[in-house]
Formats: sequence, C-alpha cells, structure tokens
Amino acid sequence: MFNRDKNASPTFGRILCAMATLGLCFLLVACAQPAPLAPATMANAGLAPGDKIRVQVYEHPEFSGDYVIAADGSISVPKAGAVMLSGQSLRQAEVEVGQKLKQELNNPQVSINMIEYRPIYVLGQVTQPGQYPFMSGMKVLNAIALAHGYTYRADQSRITVIRGDDASATPMRATDADILQPGDTVNVLESWY
Repeated sequence: MFNRDKNASPTFGRILCAMATLGLCFLLVACAQPAPLAPATMANAGLAPGDKIRVQVYEHPEFSGDYVIAADGSISVPKAGAVMLSGQSLRQAEVEVGQKLKQELNNPQVSINMIEYRPIYVLGQVTQPGQYPFMSGMKVLNAIALAHGYTYRADQSRITVIRGDDASATPMRATDADILQPGDTVNVLESWY
C-alpha cells in the first residue's frame, strides 16, 4: 500500500515516534497546574515569628506588655525567660506563659490578644510587589489591590499562594476569592501571550 524506500532506515519511524512522545510530554508539563489552595481558617494559623501580641497578667502589670514573636518562635517575659509560642493558638499560649510564671506568681491569670498579624507578601505581575499588612478575612483580590493591581503582563487566571512562612512549600493554585492566612505569599504569574 505504501511505497517505502528500500534504503530508508527502519529506525526512522522509531525516532519520529520518540520525538512525538517527547513533544507530548513537554506539552503536558507546560500545561500542568498546581493543586488548588486549601481553605484558610484562622484556627490553622498558629502564632509565628513576626506576630505582635499583648500579654496581660491580672494584678501584675510588671509582667504585662506587648511582644513581637522572635525568629526562633519565642517571647521573653520578665522573670519567666524565653517562652516558645510558635505554632500555638492564643489560648495555648496563655497556658504556656502561665506555666512559666508559676515560678514567680501564685496562680497567675494570663490573657493574650493579637495586636498585629505577621505580613503577607504579594509578588509577580502586580504594580507594586512587596510586603503588606495582613487583615483577618483578607482575600487574594484584597492583597492584589494593596499591591496596586495587576500589570498588563499579568495572567489573572494564574495565581499561586504559598501558605505561611515556609518558602520551600509547594505553591498552590488560587483564585482571587480565596482567603489568605498570615504569612502567605501571593504570586501573580505572567501571561504566556
């Protein structure tokens, strides 16, 4: 049926098939998208470095004050020393500080409130990439608005978020309606055309 050249190499067809397969693999990799962003809840966002908290010890103002959680995840409370709070909820932190203060006080009553969350970061194809203050209930679109909107190169359908402060974490696909957590990094990708 086909008139094949008798001098043509039988491996030519194999090479052509291999090239087509390789091209298809490159196309699939280029079209691959990150997994969708998991829903955010403030309960999942434990205390972390950069959070500013107010510690109040009932009837003992000398132990009360505002603290920024250090890079190692701790605060330094007078006469109690370093208290590790990273990853804990506010209620867990109250118990932890209270335990440390038991060395100095009889039955310390501790209250901890959030003053300011650690910032979020907006990168990529936005007018002013950078660090911005986090506000409870903040959505991806709010973060992009803080960064003065998209550039003309932005692909508004290709946004990724890295949860928290772990730069080695895998970027997750996001929409402009997804809710952020403190420390998240939003990246608006460039359009391919």
